[in-house]
Amino acid sequence: MRTLLVMAALAAPLVAAPVPRSLTKPRDGTEVLGTWQLVRYDIKGLPGGFAEGVAYRFEPGGGSFAVYSNNGGETPLGYTFDADGVEWRTRPDAKPALGSYKVEGDTLYLIHAYDPTDPRPTAFAPGERVFYAELRRKPPAK
Repeated sequence: MRTLLVMAALAAPLVAAPVPRSLTKPRDGTEVLGTWQLVRYDIKGLPGGFAEGVAYRFEPGGGSFAVYSNNGGETPLGYTFDADGVEWRTRPDAKPALGSYKVEGDTLYLIHAYDPTDPRPTAFAPGERVFYAELRRKPPAK
């Protein structure tokens, strides 16, 4: 019994030890900078229909744009990214709809409430009151 107590006492610091800061990548929104090809999106649980030819461009300082390759136009999107997640505004002075994002390799998963009065979604899946999108990173233009 005493041996088990000693082993447990020695193992406790290993289990509770925090991950060294150098091994964690800070999440500050910079990982989404660049251009992403829209692969799939759903609005309020319904699949969107015009994903082909649409890209999103995220710039430093919070600039976000929809880029339409079929007509060469751009539309401001109103997204900002930070450690807490993503916010989407229909106008600069509007209350933000709260959301989350994650980057896995060259895939960006983006989800936010459709209505600014709704809470921040917790799952990365389409739903009745959310906007959900999957995007693939486009290589920089040469």
